Amino acid sequence: MLSMVVSDASAIAPLTRAESQRRINVAASRAMDQMWLFHSIDLEALKPHDLRYSLLDYVRAGEGPTNPPMPADVSNTERQQPFSSLFQQRVFNRLVDRGYYVVPSMTVNNRVIDLVVTGSDARMAVECDGDSFRTTGEQARSDMERERELRRCGWDFWRVRESEFELDPDRALDGLWEVLDRRGVKPGSITASSTDASTASDHGWEPIDLRAGE
Repeated sequence: MLSMVVSDASAIAPLTRAESQRRINVAASRAMDQMWLFHSIDLEALKPHDLRYSLLDYVRAGEGPTNPPMPADVSNTERQQPFSSLFQQRVFNRLVDRGYYVVPSMTVNNRVIDLVVTGSDARMAVECDGDSFRTTGEQARSDMERERELRRCGWDFWRVRESEFELDPDRALDGLWEVLDRRGVKPGSITASSTDASTASDHGWEPIDLRAGE
């Protein structure tokens, strides 16, 4: 149970310092199962660059239905949005054919996850490592750091390489079905017809980077 420790936002300067970032990170990361945030002011009373704004917005973003609509009629041969490659589209279609609810290019903590497979009790990130992808050492380190952050938040990742998929799609995805089942992500537990896009979260939450300086 965590308190924001503020009752009058107009009388207190926004929390932006590195010391405040560490304090909030420590407080929020101690929860092993749940975190309950108590607050006496609304989000609108806080400055957007206040760390308390980011924390409260994060908690509120988890309220209610949050499954975006799933794309329909995804092509295996022609690129389309929001996918970044045909490879992702082909993996997406394999998952959908098995009855999974899949959301492509989901932004979580300022990081785009290729595919998010969602069940009624759990979800998992699937990363499609394309052979044409190139990155600098700094970009690779940043990508791994963000993945570690998401893992600490409870996300599981499964990766598939494009070369392996092109050689033998069935074999390349064999391990994925077992991992999804073990994770508790079941096919058919969420369907496109049962997800109302009008109730999905649409406020486009993008938290400030708690590791950044002032």
